[in-house]
Amino acid sequence: MKLLILLTADYAQNESATGKLYVLGAFNRIYTTQLPARHNRMALVTRVSSDVTDITGEQILTASLVDEDGHEILKTEVPFVMPIDSDGSRPHRDIIIEIGGALFPHAGAYEFIMVIIP
Repeated sequence: MKLLILLTADYAQNESATGKLYVLGAFNRIYTTQLPARHNRMALVTRVSSDVTDITGEQILTASLVDEDGHEILKTEVPFVMPIDSDGSRPHRDIIIEIGGALFPHAGAYEFIMVIIP
């Protein structure tokens, strides 16, 4: 499994008819005038791909937001199945996780840690 895209944005949508991924307001910093700070809405946008040696059944994408000391701020899990085309090829899969009301308790660096569990 390969991670092709990982970003945060204000909004993201995958159009099922065309497979297009729409991303609005991609960002990597949050500015605030007071702490703790609550970020009302964000989308964690991921695109993964697989090859013929990867599992085809249901898997779980786990996303954890951690601070610079490794303390987990939030965690979410999304089940998904990698698609297989009729010719046996494996296209990519977009997974959008909408996060509302994330609380950032203090200033500093935060990061998302992504794990795919078969």
